[in-house]
Amino acid sequence: MSETLSNDIGTEYFEKFIQNAETYYVDKTRFIKEAIDNTVACALFTRPRRFGKTLWMTTLKSFLEIDPKHPGNTSKQDKLFKDLDIYKEKDF
Repeated sequence: MSETLSNDIGTEYFEKFIQNAETYYVDKTRFIKEAIDNTVACALFTRPRRFGKTLWMTTLKSFLEIDPKHPGNTSKQDKLFKDLDIYKEKDF
């Protein structure tokens, strides 16, 4: 096992995880659309320990993050999400 992979086991940061060629990512980005379309005042994500809650939150952050200097620039999201399910959603 490589040094990089052993350091990234259990990573919780989407950008770091998705950019590492030595990791596997189970694409759950289709849930971004569901989370945004679900118009509730507060959403509670409960799961057991080590079940991906923080990875999910950093995925949402990466998807929704706006660069204050270039608010219309989506190149970061295009780069990160181009091969994932959410990229196929034309509304997003």
